[in-house]
Amino acid sequence: MNVLITGCNTGIGLGMTSAFAERGDHVIAACLSTSPELSELENVTVVEGIDVTDGAAVERLAKEVGPDGVDVLICNAGVNQDSPGLEDIDVDKLMTMYDINALGAVRTVLAVLPHMKEGGKIMFIGSGGMGTLQVLAYPSTGNYGYRMSKIALVSFAHGLARDIKPRGIAVSVTSPDAVDTPLLRGVIEEGRTGQAILEMARDIYTVGRMLRDRVDDLSMDTSPEWNRTLAGERAIPKDLLAQLEF
Repeated sequence: MNVLITGCNTGIGLGMTSAFAERGDHVIAACLSTSPELSELENVTVVEGIDVTDGAAVERLAKEVGPDGVDVLICNAGVNQDSPGLEDIDVDKLMTMYDINALGAVRTVLAVLPHMKEGGKIMFIGSGGMGTLQVLAYPSTGNYGYRMSKIALVSFAHGLARDIKPRGIAVSVTSPDAVDTPLLRGVIEEGRTGQAILEMARDIYTVGRMLRDRVDDLSMDTSPEWNRTLAGERAIPKDLLAQLEF
């Protein structure tokens, strides 16, 4: 199976790349620059210099696919550069997050979709309650730009799933829950979330295998699959959804 993943040099992307590669799948691993952990993996073609905000770079990535096409596309590249609260919002950083987390996925899909096989699968890495309408029922805890970008990603995924259904390609948005990544540790260091979250965070390789299994389980019968944590819980419980006013 041929798998293309963005944002692979560290964190969740590295964990997923390792998970697919260890069972013999071929992974095209896109990143800005490689890492020792990524470079040492077998069954992996590393493509450096891929900035998902750069249309030309994403088109170059698509050319790396080759004649066998893509079975699985995972849009993982993302950042969280948010400010702690409302008064601290930096609009330029908000635009950067939106460009990477949401529009970066759009660019990647548009470039890679012509190379995807019928029966293929696309997974987007969401963000649980921070990336769904669940935020409507929560008091504000900052992270405005990150939340906005992930909700935009969910919206794109839903429209995409309907448009490519005739091609037999299934779509999923999955929450990885808390994962011990450089991104999470950076947020903790900046005081935007508490240190206690690390106690419940899974390591990237465990999460990578769980996400690989989630890809395996994805089918046209469940597409678009979304709002589920790795534990299988709904990101918007039915009782909470009933309380929301639209």
